[in-house]
Amino acid sequence: MRIDKLNQVVGSIFLIINLIWIIIFSRLFYLYHFTTKLWFFMYPDWLLILNIGIGIFGIVIGLKIIKSKQLSQTKTIIFEIALITIGLLFTLYM
Repeated sequence: MRIDKLNQVVGSIFLIINLIWIIIFSRLFYLYHFTTKLWFFMYPDWLLILNIGIGIFGIVIGLKIIKSKQLSQTKTIIFEIALITIGLLFTLYM
């Protein structure tokens, strides 16, 4: 029973992090294309879409952790950290 609770907590944390990730980059995409603001620096569209895709993939992983008893927390935590790190590296250095 304890592993089920741990899966729910870890999955919920993943869902919240990735939902915030999607909201941030979706908002930027919207502001870049549908407002009349002038931007000094703009991320390319492919980078925004890549980060939104990473967030969607992270939400899928979070839902699988919540629903499945077979996924190990350590592997999924490492994978999620790798996804967020890749997204941050692309965002910071592109």
